Amino acid sequence: MPGSRVVIDGLWRCLCPSFDLSCLRVAEHSATREIPYRAGSLRLRSNRIQARPFHQTAVRHEYHNIPNGEPDHSGKQSDRTSPLLKAKDRQSETHALRSTPVPIIYDALRELQELPGSARRINRFVKHLIEERGEKPSLRTYELLLRANAAVRGSADDVRELLKQMRENGVDGSSSVYHAALEALAVHPDYLLRNSVIKEMRDRWIEIAPEGWHSVVVGLLRDGQYEMALDKLEDLQKAHVGIPDWLYDIFVYTFGQMGFLDEALQMVNHRLQKETGDVSLNVWHFLLEVCSSGYHHEGTKYVWNRMVQPKLLVPSDGTVTNVLNTAARAGDPKLADQATQYLVSRGTKLGVHHFEALLECYAVASDIDKALHGLCIMRQAGIPIGRGSTRPVYRALRRYPSLVEPAVKTLFDLAGKFAVPIAAFNVVLEGMLAVEDGAGQQAQQEHALDLYRHVRQVCPEQGPDITTFHVLLQRWEGAGDARVVDFLASEMESFGIRPDGQVLDALVRIAVLHGADLDLAMRYVFRLVETDMSVAGGGDAAPWIGEDTAVLLVKRCLNDEDARLWDLLEACRARGMDLDWVVRAGGVVADEGHPEEAPHKKENWPGEFGQHRQERDTGLEDEPLHASLL
Repeated sequence: MPGSRVVIDGLWRCLCPSFDLSCLRVAEHSATREIPYRAGSLRLRSNRIQARPFHQTAVRHEYHNIPNGEPDHSGKQSDRTSPLLKAKDRQSETHALRSTPVPIIYDALRELQELPGSARRINRFVKHLIEERGEKPSLRTYELLLRANAAVRGSADDVRELLKQMRENGVDGSSSVYHAALEALAVHPDYLLRNSVIKEMRDRWIEIAPEGWHSVVVGLLRDGQYEMALDKLEDLQKAHVGIPDWLYDIFVYTFGQMGFLDEALQMVNHRLQKETGDVSLNVWHFLLEVCSSGYHHEGTKYVWNRMVQPKLLVPSDGTVTNVLNTAARAGDPKLADQATQYLVSRGTKLGVHHFEALLECYAVASDIDKALHGLCIMRQAGIPIGRGSTRPVYRALRRYPSLVEPAVKTLFDLAGKFAVPIAAFNVVLEGMLAVEDGAGQQAQQEHALDLYRHVRQVCPEQGPDITTFHVLLQRWEGAGDARVVDFLASEMESFGIRPDGQVLDALVRIAVLHGADLDLAMRYVFRLVETDMSVAGGGDAAPWIGEDTAVLLVKRCLNDEDARLWDLLEACRARGMDLDWVVRAGGVVADEGHPEEAPHKKENWPGEFGQHRQERDTGLEDEPLHASLL
């Protein structure tokens, strides 16, 4: 049975200042004289008491009666326990247990505590000692079982059950037992059970050692109590309790994974402020990865300048790309250039996503010159430039109209050095037209037309493309001039650009809404009808005007009493648009079978379009023509 315990704490030393270490040795010897103990353990205990300051309480160690146990001074416990620990299967392990003396089994249990994944073996060894060797449950066995629950296969329920059994068996807990429970609850957190263990320790005047507080902090982290864990860590720092580096690392990894990047950086700073502060490369790698992928500019820049620039850290291409994207969001051209140069120095071929990040970075920093220069480099590198790649530049021009004039100047400057891509020309043209106030809009439209007339000078190799006319016609839809539309249509024809559905729809809509000759709009429509015969034969649909625009054109034909109305209706039917209801609403009967016999004389047309709108009401008839815009 275990002998009586001698507890030395700060209160004892205050009340009995004459109690010295020699008396302590005598007291311990008299208290345990009937119990064989290991001399090495006692020597470690005495050394630990000498090393601890008087304001701290020594962690108590329990010594138990191990039958047939003799002090071992040989230092060859591993040789004695190796047959038991190296058993390959359950059968050989059972045989080894039955042939091994009890003291050696206890030695094996102590060694198993240091081996990962040994929880089940510890349980089997303890079960063998109790059931087959007749050993009574003691503090030592409970401590072994509690520490075994610190493994992955343990559980907080097992810890609770073991503590309950201790109380039922009249076994008083010791410091090492309670600390073993805290260690297990750090892996399998249970907030209420942890608080119960801490309360029981305080009630019994058992001080929590630094290792115990470390377990408490880790348990709070695993339990999701991040603020409480951080507060407890700060309390330990204020109390000058030693905090190991691995605990800081756990905070860094946990906060980094949860997205608390400011707090993760704070943990790294705490480590660096220590006398032996040294952060491992794994932590720096992790910190750079989470900060760059989370677009945390300050953290990314800090790790990059501290570790990557001095060539102490070698990040992957993916991480460097994340650094580039972070710099792009923050508008940090210096960091973006460094990341790009780093990729190029490694022989990485830059792709469209790298250039788009650079363009966004320059645009956010309002450096339009470098942004347009980047577009020229993209074309020179053979990278296709879509309209999406130029959106950051457009947003910058729209946000700061004062950048438009320098952008135009840059275009002409670059034209003498590079082959300027038409995408760069288009985005400047689009930014020039992005004026919100009505007074300046007309002037900007005139400037935009002037810039367009220099497209051959800026982009002599490419010339305008369909996107150029998208940009121009989009701004002329609401307040355009039909003559400008006719000019743009002739430009497309001269450059051999066939209008798509969007351009065609805009051309027809502007011609109809702004009082142009109806022949202009009908020419756009029937030119497609003449060149595309596949629709009538049931083929794929060619570019065509939208239904709203077709309705506007039919109404215009009715108002102008144009006989081409029937050809227009037939072309609409071939494309799935039944607009006869518009004609009937105007008072004209549409004979689908014989359109040539339909009335063409003036007297058969309604005097004013819209007098007979009784059969169908779509809401379009009560609105002015210019209200049905895309």
